[in-house]
Amino acid sequence: MVTLQSAIISLIGGDNMKTTIASLKCIQCENNFPLNLNVKSSHITCPFCQTEVANDLIEQIYVAANTVGEVNYNFRKYAVEYQKPIFELSVKEMEVVLPIDNV
Repeated sequence: MVTLQSAIISLIGGDNMKTTIASLKCIQCENNFPLNLNVKSSHITCPFCQTEVANDLIEQIYVAANTVGEVNYNFRKYAVEYQKPIFELSVKEMEVVLPIDNV
């Protein structure tokens, strides 16, 4: 018989639990800092240079980060329940030089 605890341990991959940690990069000072996705803040400030995130973007940050977390949770769940290959989604911003930029 499968207990709830053994099902959860199986789902999360053993005794270690995986979770999504959002990291926000402050372009002002070039530092990264983590965001707690479990406690939604009404304001976000860079702990290094005190630059504040615009209030109208805070909801978007939490929605985007929690969506990535939900996708990764489902990857782990499908791997256990349906023996599907496991993947992990990570989102990163990077500059790409397009050929048209060199003209």
